[in-house]
Amino acid sequence: MRRFALFVIILLLAACGADAEPEVVLIPTSESTATLPTRTPTRMPTIVIPPTITLAPTSTSVPVSAGGPTPTSPLHPTFTPAPATETATRLPTQIGLEIEYFITNTSDPSASETLTLFWRVNGADSARIFRLNAEDNRVQVWNVPAEGRITVTTRTEDTPPEAARFLLQAEVNDSVAEEILEIPLGCPFVWFFLPPPEGCPTTPPVASFQVEQRFEGGIMVWLEARDEIFVVFNDGDTPAWINVPDEFEEGLPERDDSLVPPPERLQPVRGFGLVWRDEADVRDRLGWAVEPEVGYDGIIQVSSGGSENEVTYLRLRDGGILTLEAGGEGWAVLPLSEITTPEPETPTPTPEQSS
Repeated sequence: MRRFALFVIILLLAACGADAEPEVVLIPTSESTATLPTRTPTRMPTIVIPPTITLAPTSTSVPVSAGGPTPTSPLHPTFTPAPATETATRLPTQIGLEIEYFITNTSDPSASETLTLFWRVNGADSARIFRLNAEDNRVQVWNVPAEGRITVTTRTEDTPPEAARFLLQAEVNDSVAEEILEIPLGCPFVWFFLPPPEGCPTTPPVASFQVEQRFEGGIMVWLEARDEIFVVFNDGDTPAWINVPDEFEEGLPERDDSLVPPPERLQPVRGFGLVWRDEADVRDRLGWAVEPEVGYDGIIQVSSGGSENEVTYLRLRDGGILTLEAGGEGWAVLPLSEITTPEPETPTPTPEQSS
């Protein structure tokens, strides 16, 4: 009804003033609360409504083929673990048990000489060091820390060609690490000639005035330093040589005038003569002397190995080295030898004595 009444009013007003300029009057309705402003009609631009935009997700899903790996759940971030970083610290674990070194700073020690052992064991708190004998038996033990040094003494029986031998041992649970240190031994004294023989001398070389005389069947050598006479036979029988004390004293007869040597032969005198006359076996095996006594500066030295194995070395007047095996078993003369530089020991002077 309201719309119809409004329409009638508009028709009446138009009839009353057809020539007047039309005026638009807006009549508010009960439902309208805003007054519209007066506008001059203008050409309105065409409003283009863009098409509806469908929002896409910010992350693009990557399709996974049926045969590929199972995709990672988006509920948790993907985490790639970094590679482990190694450190220089050695952990004392069973796997890390090792002997880093086991050494000595002593070169060619001799019997009864002190030396220092150095060691380091990784992966253990303690260790043990054993002394080994020639049969690898453990004859002595030291409980030691995992790293350190210790001073030990070689045994008197440790002589060349044997070596001083020690065993370092460390244990962790069921794991055992061992290392043997073998130390070549040197001689406590040097030989007076070159090349040196096997084994070591028991003492330094001893210088001595010596007297030598040659016989038909061997030689005699008198050593002032030991007041002994060595008799060496060349007939091949045994003993091959003997040594006897010089028992000649001033006032005793020097020779036996009843014993007349054949031409170009001599009867030995003084100490040599006393042994030659009193010992029939010596006289029979040696025969007559073929030249007079000759004195010279000699040297004597004895090898180690005990009385059953020792070898005596004498310098002869021509420079050769007379080697005398233990027990009179044999003898030999080494070729002219070079004398080493160490000066031999000279015994305490004694009253002058001749053979």
